[in-house]
Amino acid sequence: MNSTTFPDSDAAIVEIKHQYHALFEPSSVAIVGASPSPLKWGFRILLNTKLGGYKGALYAVNPKHKEIIGIECFPTITDIPGELDLAVIVLPPQFVLESIRECAARGVRACVVITAGFGETKDSAAHLSQEEMARIARDAGMLLVGPNCAGIASPDPHSLYSGMVYRYPKSGGFSLVSQSGNVGMTVLTWAELHQVGVARFVSSGNEAVLRSEDYIHFFGHDTRTKAILAYIEGTTDGRRFFNALRETTKRKPVVVVKGGTTSAGQQAANSHTGALAGPTPLFVSACRQAGANVAEDFYQAMELTSAFVNQPLPRGRRVVIVSEGGGWGVIGADACAKAGLDLIPLPEGVLQELDTILPGWWSRGNPIDLVAGNDRTMMTRAIECVLKCPEVDAVLVLGVGYMSSRAAEMHRVPELAEMGMGKLIDAACDVELHEVRKINSLIDLYDKPIIVASDTVLLAYGATPNAAIREMERLGVYAYSSPHNAAHTLENMAERYEYLNNIPRK
Repeated sequence: MNSTTFPDSDAAIVEIKHQYHALFEPSSVAIVGASPSPLKWGFRILLNTKLGGYKGALYAVNPKHKEIIGIECFPTITDIPGELDLAVIVLPPQFVLESIRECAARGVRACVVITAGFGETKDSAAHLSQEEMARIARDAGMLLVGPNCAGIASPDPHSLYSGMVYRYPKSGGFSLVSQSGNVGMTVLTWAELHQVGVARFVSSGNEAVLRSEDYIHFFGHDTRTKAILAYIEGTTDGRRFFNALRETTKRKPVVVVKGGTTSAGQQAANSHTGALAGPTPLFVSACRQAGANVAEDFYQAMELTSAFVNQPLPRGRRVVIVSEGGGWGVIGADACAKAGLDLIPLPEGVLQELDTILPGWWSRGNPIDLVAGNDRTMMTRAIECVLKCPEVDAVLVLGVGYMSSRAAEMHRVPELAEMGMGKLIDAACDVELHEVRKINSLIDLYDKPIIVASDTVLLAYGATPNAAIREMERLGVYAYSSPHNAAHTLENMAERYEYLNNIPRK
């Protein structure tokens, strides 16, 4: 299971998929150590699995109870009738080894060990216990996640959300392996908030058996996964990790975030999961050579992975900015230049067409400043004008959702209501919704990326949600709060295209 190379024959890949389906697509799940006490993780994980709408057979294991929160409870895992695909173990450390032996003897196909107190500690006996659980799992041919992990999620096909925090993002193509449970849960929270669909999530913990590279390799062959995000604090076998990256990036984009980039961070990583962190520049360089994209923080990484799932790659670095205002256009131009993107002069044919769309006093340059026009269709017409130009590889749009951001407040102004402005406000919002839907359709029509940033995102998820931003993200077009993050995504998408086409990367 941990050889330096990975099998690549068709038969081997079919077998790997079959094994991992017990983990991510189990027909039956048992929570071992389930508890009726809301103060215990055995209660929370059972509840989270139930509230997530798990569609398979769900069991609790606790010798003191017949049922917990309406779930049938059995004294031991061996008392559960029929086949059992997955066991999630939430027991005190001293009981975990015996539970794993029972799972192996019973023929359970996969185990997730939530319990901490093993290889991440300085206790030699705890390290030996982790080694023994690994041996038992390997001898039985049983997948083992953890220990010291936060759980797993796989929305399709069985609505599996079996973890420490109640987060239920929708189904999609974004898969995540994280050596940190709370970083993983942050990603799930972000995905749920921004309507980003998730394929698989696994908190890998101490990686006693399955390591980050094993999940990356599986995701590379998983039909539900379109792009992969990996949060890595350290590796036990660098060659094996980079072999997995090199093989997987030929098929799918992999975004890596390195935790423990300083001596303080490396020390924290070692006490956190027992991860062995090597020199960061060497690690980053090796990741890039293997074809991965490396992000400095996991917010940038989440945004980039989402773009890989939902947007086509630019076929070059030639970018045009379409901006609702001049200032953001200037900031966007700086961001693009720093990211190594080419802000091209507008071709004469594009200039002539834009002259028919924009007011006569527009600047006739790139960035294209929409000069605060009141025509809500002007932006999408300008976007299409430049997007269809063969000399343009991508469009950066700055400023979406302004009408929707103000609509609720305007409806509360009595004087506007007396003027009969309500219908006009609603009509303007309807046009804005139509226009954000058109942005999505233009991506498909011209097979080029449109990256959107807007300050309205900062208010999009407050007491009055911004309908335009919400609709755009529902369609898969993520709205960035900063031109710099948007340019970072375009830079990395261009790097991905260059890697796939053997173009020297900048």
